[in-house]
Amino acid sequence: MHQSVAAAQPAGAPSQAPARLLIVDDDVGAITLLQRTLSDLGSIHYATTGAEALRLSHQMRPDLVMLDVHMPGLDGFAVCAALKAQQEFKHVPVVFVTRYSDAANEQRALDLGAADFVRKPVEANVLRARVRNLLALKARIDGELRALSEHWRRLADSRVADLVRTAGDGVISCDASEHVMLANAAAALLVGRPGESLVGMTLGQLLPNFLPLLELALAMPVRLSVPGPHDRARPLEIRASRSEDRLLLTLVIRDISEREQLETEQRARAVAEAAAQAKSRLLAFVNHEMGAPLNAVLGFSEVMRGDDLNPCRRPNSPGWAASSRERNKPSS
Repeated sequence: MHQSVAAAQPAGAPSQAPARLLIVDDDVGAITLLQRTLSDLGSIHYATTGAEALRLSHQMRPDLVMLDVHMPGLDGFAVCAALKAQQEFKHVPVVFVTRYSDAANEQRALDLGAADFVRKPVEANVLRARVRNLLALKARIDGELRALSEHWRRLADSRVADLVRTAGDGVISCDASEHVMLANAAAALLVGRPGESLVGMTLGQLLPNFLPLLELALAMPVRLSVPGPHDRARPLEIRASRSEDRLLLTLVIRDISEREQLETEQRARAVAEAAAQAKSRLLAFVNHEMGAPLNAVLGFSEVMRGDDLNPCRRPNSPGWAASSRERNKPSS
């Protein structure tokens, strides 16, 4: 069972959200008594089981929790341990209000992270003073955490602004109607408007050829050519992203001229190396396939040339005749 009772705002008081108090007890009479005692300190919520208290805590985010020790199912100790195990409830004060007020239970409650341990029956004025002090402490801690968070947010924003302003890549942020809200100097240079403020211009004015590629750029980097110095095309790589609410579109633009030149040189070098390797393989093939026949021809020509130079091997010479008789002489 859960119910809440909001505290009345005094006439003329500044509008401020009341503190949220969660009372957890299986005794409805005890809940009623605490509600009457603390009704003017905040908005009262209550639960009669530990499981219900944990579920309700995540819904209402209490500023203070009051627990009985013994309850059916999850007891007060289990509820306190479960709350303190979660970062969002670590600095939420937990007050045990119970008739089981022996020293062992009190020590166990404090060891689990409870802020106070009150014995039943309660003294109304004392309880109110303790709760008021704990709520004031919680409000002060919340204020300090908010101030610290705001400090770091501003510091982060200033650093992001510095990074964007000095980045080598162009950064352009547009609203839902594609009007530029932020652009750094690098972006103005890359889109051909150095020294100009791009704020207020539309994305179509700056990069008209990019709009058809916008949806693709949200998924992967796209390449776009824009006029560069000396009427030479400048290749750009553009990445796009939208905020979760789709109200902000941000482009990150990079000049990839040097990268493309390097890639062109690498391709040319690869083609030249491939041609050199093909030439080497061709020469090796010719040498292998034509070498043997050429060597045979050269050898035969050497033999023929040797016969021409030897007088004894000429058919009309005396030496050739003597040599012929000698060759034809029958053997004895």
